[in-house]
Formats: sequence, C-alpha cells, structure tokens
Amino acid sequence: MIEHTAMFTATVRDANRGTSRLHLRTMAANRDLAAREEELWLSRRRIVDVADEQRRRIERDIHDGAQQRLVSASLQLQLAAVAADAGETIDREQLDEIRLELAAAVDQLRALASGVFPSILADQGLAKALHSAARLTPRTVELDIPDDLRVNDSVARSACFICVEAPQNSGKHAGLAATVRVTLQCLDGKLQIRVSDDGAGFDSAGTPRTRGLLNMADRASAEGETFEISSVAGVGTTIAADLPTASPA
Repeated sequence: MIEHTAMFTATVRDANRGTSRLHLRTMAANRDLAAREEELWLSRRRIVDVADEQRRRIERDIHDGAQQRLVSASLQLQLAAVAADAGETIDREQLDEIRLELAAAVDQLRALASGVFPSILADQGLAKALHSAARLTPRTVELDIPDDLRVNDSVARSACFICVEAPQNSGKHAGLAATVRVTLQCLDGKLQIRVSDDGAGFDSAGTPRTRGLLNMADRASAEGETFEISSVAGVGTTIAADLPTASPA
C-alpha cells in the first residue's frame, strides 16, 4: 500500500511538474505574443504618424509656397481690374509681373512634387529666395538680409516659409497699404527672424490663431524654437522667431 501510494505521489508530482513547465512555456509564449503585438502596433503607429506628418508637410508647403503666389497673382489681377474699370490703361509691366507670379507658382508646385521647394532656395540660397519673393509681391516689402547668410537646409526652408508667409498674412490683415520689413541676422548661434508691419495691428492678448500663424509657429517649433507675436492696435505687428543656425548633433 505504501509502495502504491509513493508511486501515485511520484506520478502526480511528475504530472504537476509537466503542467508547471507547460504553464511557464505558455506564459512565455503569451508574453512574446504580447510583445510582438505591441511592436506591430507601434510599427503601425509610426507609419500613420509619418504619413500624417508628410501630409501636413505637403499642406504647409503648398499653403506657404504656391498658394501664396496664386493669392498674390489674384490680388494683382483685382488691382488691374479696378484700374480697367476706371478707364486706366493696364501697364504691360504689371501684366508681366502677374505672368511671372503664375509661372513661379507652377515652378514651386513642380519643385514640391520633386521634393525640392522652392527651387531658388536650393539653387541660390535663402537671401536670393527672399529677394525673389519680395519682388513678386504686390505689397511693399523691405528686406534687411546679409548676402552671405548661411544656414542648414532645414532651417533655410523654415525661415523661407516664415518670411514668405508673414508678409502675405500681413497683407490679409494689415492691408495692402502696409509696409512690411523683414530682418534676418545670425546672433549667438541663432538665426533671428523679425517681420514687422505698420498696419492696423490688434490686441496681442487675443492673438488670432489663423492657419498662416499656426503654420509659421509650426515651422519654428519643428526646429525646436519659439515663435512670438506682438501687436499694438493702430501701430502694427511684429513676428519674431529664432531658429538654430546648425542642426543638433
């Protein structure tokens, strides 16, 4: 009897050991499966995030580039229409400017499609790109930019978008009669961007969150820097952004 009891106990003990090993293997397999599921979820999340970021980048690039050219051309056409209604002769040079504006928009869309935007920024640098943009806008834009300004490509793109968007934004809210001044300088490891106008201004405590302002703020934050707006009603508005002159290591 004792011998049978011992054999039964050993059998139960072996079965329990086998069950325990199976349970441990099952738990390990479950942990591995859970880890793989989490890895798969994170992978899918990264794919979605990248796709969303690319979509936002394309939206920003279109808004800050070709769309602004088209808006500028539209404004010039409106001015030409007003002049024509008043019986004035439309200047051939004005029509040429509109044609150049539309051609530039087409070039920027082509450049965006090929991953290089805007083309003059890549070919001739930030200063030349901003001088070109200023010449093609119907409002008065004064530039104070060093000819030898050198920054990395990412910062140059962000600076270009801010400096093109800000005068366009000013034209919409401060009026076409406002004068815009764009100043860039490298100081203390930063590219300091200041865009000011002498337009209507507003209460900066209630800064309007327009798409243009949000896009400019996004450009600055993408470089890890801040974007500030100060305005006084009846005096004008100043936009300030400081971008790093070199990419972080």
